[in-house]
Amino acid sequence: MKPQTCPLCGGRAKDAHPCPTCWRRHRRRVEALPSLDAELETTITRQDHLGQQSDIRAATVHGPLPYNPEASDVRTALRSTIASWARLLCDDYAHPYPADTITAMATLVADLRQARTHPASIDLHAEIRDLHAAATRAIDYPDERGRIKVGPCPEHDQEGEPCGGLLWAHVPREQPTFMRCDCCTREWSSIEWVALGRRIQHK
Repeated sequence: MKPQTCPLCGGRAKDAHPCPTCWRRHRRRVEALPSLDAELETTITRQDHLGQQSDIRAATVHGPLPYNPEASDVRTALRSTIASWARLLCDDYAHPYPADTITAMATLVADLRQARTHPASIDLHAEIRDLHAAATRAIDYPDERGRIKVGPCPEHDQEGEPCGGLLWAHVPREQPTFMRCDCCTREWSSIEWVALGRRIQHK
């Protein structure tokens, strides 16, 4: 019998659906959506930074912009996308609808085991991956001096499985440095880096 391969990474899989490693990474992205939604809300109201140079120039001529349009568009897409997938999965598997909140819908999409073998699981994976990336870009500091890849995220989920994301050190110009995982979006301040480094070394 020909070995099955994962349609996402091309590695070996127990069936023709996404392998456990790829699906765990996907689930971490889904689980991060509520925190990304909250950060997008902060970015929309420009509470996180003073704005890019173009925004400063516009504020000088026309007054301050009331919100960040890019972050607003991403947040709208995030909410509509997770709601659509939650409805589809509930309809297809006769599952009760979750509460109309980002957290409830993301929890259902992440935890529903049948989602991995759903006929549209590849589309689900792709949409969440792109949405996660767009949200992360929208909330990044525009005045960063640099971003440095650190290593694998040491976090695990409730089942003890590794996050699978990468840690990046962010160096803003006017704010404290921090590390963020590009998958689960967990952050660590600079005072936590020594302990974090020990955890990474023991992975």
